[in-house]
Parts: sequence; structure tokens; C-alpha cells
Amino acid sequence: MSVYQKSEQPWAKLGTLQVETGGCFVDYVSKHTDGHVIESTASRLTLSATLSLSTGMFAANSDRLKELTRTQNASAFVPVGTTIKAAVPAGAQEMLLFHLSDPPEDLAELDITDSGLEFRNDVVDEHLGALAKEVRRALISGQTEGVNYVEHLIYAFAHRQLSLIRERTAPSHQNTAWISKELIARIHEYVDANLEQPLSLNNVANAVQLPLARVQRALRAETGQSLHQLILHRRVTRARDLLVSTDRTLADISFACGFSSQQHMTNVFSSRLGVSPGRYRRQQGDFGHRRAGRN
Repeated sequence: MSVYQKSEQPWAKLGTLQVETGGCFVDYVSKHTDGHVIESTASRLTLSATLSLSTGMFAANSDRLKELTRTQNASAFVPVGTTIKAAVPAGAQEMLLFHLSDPPEDLAELDITDSGLEFRNDVVDEHLGALAKEVRRALISGQTEGVNYVEHLIYAFAHRQLSLIRERTAPSHQNTAWISKELIARIHEYVDANLEQPLSLNNVANAVQLPLARVQRALRAETGQSLHQLILHRRVTRARDLLVSTDRTLADISFACGFSSQQHMTNVFSSRLGVSPGRYRRQQGDFGHRRAGRN
């Protein structure tokens, strides 16, 4: 890890400790002696963790500042392009800001403003607090337990935060903007018919002529999956079928299923099925031979 000389974020003016780690950098805000006003438009996905009680005025994508009190272990996420305004009174406020320059694909929902997730700045969770405190300990002590230790902590924080936000924003069947099962079937059909393409979430929503946020809410209510998760699931299912039914190379299969590379397919396939595509193919081949021998 190397210390940043200058941060692109306005918190740098407050004497923060800035540390770069892999695809992330961290602002550790430990002291505020004077009141201050901050306005910033996020150029990266930013997650925050509050380590001490803080009060002030706050607005997201608005000029109307509202009173906000954040307790210890509170967290927030700020997608790219979100403008934050805050007026903080004099006093101490301890917090961490995690800036992710290239979030992994399974965190994409946090960084898409129309993904269907609501902006949250009030998620309070002991596990998030424990992860944040460990990041603080590692930064202050310099004992990082390995080159990418802090980066792994930040991604664990982000995954936990995404899981909690999904739970809190998931609508009930009673108040969901309902869409028919036939329309959900059309979504599945469109995704399956276009898996080889670099499908965007907006492509799918436009194909069924519905706002993306409504598609996301309805899918999550009906299937428990986001649209992004559905696309990944169908890509993995297609890859699994081709691995067993053809002798095409892994690279050919990865592109036939819409993955950006063979490595991308391997990462997603392994994370979902617990086995690499190559090993899955070998296992299925062995299984088929054993069945044939019994017959």
C-alpha cells in the first residue's frame, strides 16, 4: 500500500489519512476541530462507515439540507455521479470512506443509480462496524496481514452492505408495482435469446417496455433475484449445458455465453457452482462413463 499525496475528494482538506490498496483507496477522517461544509460529486463508487456518533446537515442530489444524526456502525453508499452536500458542526467525527475505482461485477448494483436499489445512508450493522474497525486498525498500525488484506476487508464490507440494502429495499408483494408472469417470461426469453451479446440492464428493460426500476422491483419480488443476477444465472446455465453437450473450447463457450473472457466465465462459474468450468466438464464426463458402465 502507498500513501496518497493528494486525494481527489474534498475530505483531503480535513487532514485525513489516505491510503491506496488495490482497486480502492481509503480516506480515514479522524478529527474535525472546526465546522465545515462539503460538496462533492462522486467520481467513484464510495462507501462510508461511521465510527463515532456524528450530527449535521446532509443532502444527496438536492439543495435541501436536512438534519442527520448517524450512530456508530452506520454506513452509506454513494454511486458514481451522486452529489453529496454536508454541513458538519465543530467537533470530532471519526469515519472511513472507501472509494472503489472498478467494483467487481457482483457489486454492480451499488454503482448503478437506476438499479432499483434505494439510496441508503442509515444502514446500521455490527458486522459492518467490526469490518470498519479492522480497516482502521490495519491502517493505523500498518499491520495489514498481507498485500491485499485491506482491499479484501473493503470488498467484504461492500458485499455485506449490498445484502443489507437489498433486504431493506425489497418490496412486499402487496406494494410492488406488479407485472404479469407472462412479462417475466418475456424477460427470460429476451435474456436467453441475447446471451451472446453484452447485455445491459437498460437493454432488457427497453425490450419489455418498462422502466428498469420497475423491472428490478418486480423480479426481486417474484424470483428473489435482481436483473443482473438473472443474467449471470442464465449465462452460467448456458455454459454448463455447452460444457456437457459439446467439445467446444472454454474460450469459445465463454464468448457464446456472453462473458467478456474465459477468466470472467471461470470466476462467475466457480463462485456460483463451487467448481471451475474445466473441472465441471471432467466431472460430468466421468459421471457419464460410470453410468454407461453400469448399463
